[in-house]
Order: sequence, then structure tokens, then C-alpha cells
Amino acid sequence: MKKELISIVDFVKFINSLTTTELIKEFPNHFTEYRPSLHKDMVRYLLSIDAIKWKITKEFMQFLNTPLNLSMFVPCVKVGDKWEVLEDKGECSCAGNTDYCHGCNSLHYHCDAFKESEQYQKAKENVIFEGFEVYTPKNNSHGLSLINDGGIIINFSLNFTPKHPTRTIQDLIKYKPTLTEQGMIKSGLK
Repeated sequence: MKKELISIVDFVKFINSLTTTELIKEFPNHFTEYRPSLHKDMVRYLLSIDAIKWKITKEFMQFLNTPLNLSMFVPCVKVGDKWEVLEDKGECSCAGNTDYCHGCNSLHYHCDAFKESEQYQKAKENVIFEGFEVYTPKNNSHGLSLINDGGIIINFSLNFTPKHPTRTIQDLIKYKPTLTEQGMIKSGLK
């Protein structure tokens, strides 16, 4: 399955068009516990495949109905009720590999650069859409915008919540954004 975001209707069409063998190849993680051991178990096995199809479909539908937030697009952390966009400042010279950081003259677990690098990497792992970056036009005093290579622009208010709080992942389908590995996992597609 491609990493491109699709609608639930297209997903149901896709999943229902698969043969049992194709379904098992596309979604191997869902079939680890469903292996028929004997011929008499085949009917139960085929019924379990239908149950798995509905489980996968339900997971994907829940994913599509998830409200948008800034952390889906760029590495950030929530501080109180506001999102703080994190910058990649690179790793500290100690990189957590020594007891003492010569870059900031402290023990590495007290090193601010090391902590910031770890926080950024952790936040980056939670991003589910590829290729977005912060774009703040000169005349934008009302918040921040995200843009990707395809020209998709998503506007966020000053506290970095979507300007339309009822927007969900499903609202992005028309833009065909690409999912990251984490996005594939969270959507149930991997």
C-alpha cells in the first residue's frame, strides 16, 4: 500500500478488492495469531479474515477522524495549552556518550543541548506527515502556517491549534499528503 493518505471509502474498496493472500501480505501484523493448523479450521480462519478486515477498517476510520494538531506535521511539544515548535540544533558534542560534556562544561545528563536534542528526536518520531515545515508570511500576525513541497498550507492560530478546530486528518485527503513510517503505524496500515 502506498503511503499516500486516502479516504475511508477508497480504503474499504481497496481492502475488499484484496484476495486472502494479498490481504495477508499487505497487513502481516494483523495475521500473526490467525494461522489455521488443520483443514477443519479453514472455515473459522476465513471468518477471522473478515473480522480482521473490519478491525483494520475501523482502525483506519478512527485515524481519519483524529483532530489535527501541530505535532502531526512538525516536531513540537505541548506546554500548557500551547504548542512549542522545536528546532533541530544538532547533537551536543557529548552526544550522551561521555560522563562530562566539554561543550557546556557539565555532566552530560545536565547538558541542555543534549536534552534539547533528545526532546527534538522524540518529537520528530511522532510526526505522521512527511515534508511539512513552518512558514510564517511577513503579514501573518495571527499564528503560523505549515507548508510542504506540494504547496499544502495549513494555518494554525497563535496557540497553535488549527484555525478550524473540527478539522480532522480526513480533511487533508484532498491534498494527498504522504504518511511517515509512524503515520503508517498509527493509521493501522502497517
